[in-house]
Amino acid sequence: MDAVLDEALWRKIPGFEGWYECHPEGFVRSVERTRLSKHSERNGSYYRTFKSKILKHAPSSNYPSVSLWKDMVCVQKLVGHLVMLTFVGERPEGMEVCHKDGVPRNSRLDNLYYGTPKQNASDKIRHGTHLNGERLGWSVLTEADVLWIRANAGKIYQKDMAAKFGIRQSAISRVINRKHWRHI
Repeated sequence: MDAVLDEALWRKIPGFEGWYECHPEGFVRSVERTRLSKHSERNGSYYRTFKSKILKHAPSSNYPSVSLWKDMVCVQKLVGHLVMLTFVGERPEGMEVCHKDGVPRNSRLDNLYYGTPKQNASDKIRHGTHLNGERLGWSVLTEADVLWIRANAGKIYQKDMAAKFGIRQSAISRVINRKHWRHI
């Protein structure tokens, strides 16, 4: 992987200088370094060399993150945040790291920008990644249910519709008045 990435583009990560570097393609690597190591009293102190390597992303999240160690402390950092910090600077207060293409795993510098929460939410709607309706894990109604409720509004009592779906009458009212499920 190192041979493919332009060596001249690696930059020190602010706050982790001498420990880690970032590449605009969305990679983070450790810096080769030699440190005094004290593993046990039996072995005594000795110098240990840590070779440079590209860090693997944590597999459990849509947003790639890496574990950074410094002074015996481990911190988990999002790769996109590290790329922006390294190449653009500190995140302004009230701003978020946004993905232009809506793909959270794409942490390339040319895909990231600092934006307001409102801009980020608008991006999610534009990309189709905003969670609403059935895409929410806790949604009781389906799109077909919502269409049925709206088609039968005024024909069937809301309390009867609520009983049919096992929800409150107020939820039925919000669906009919498009306060919920506005996207359909």
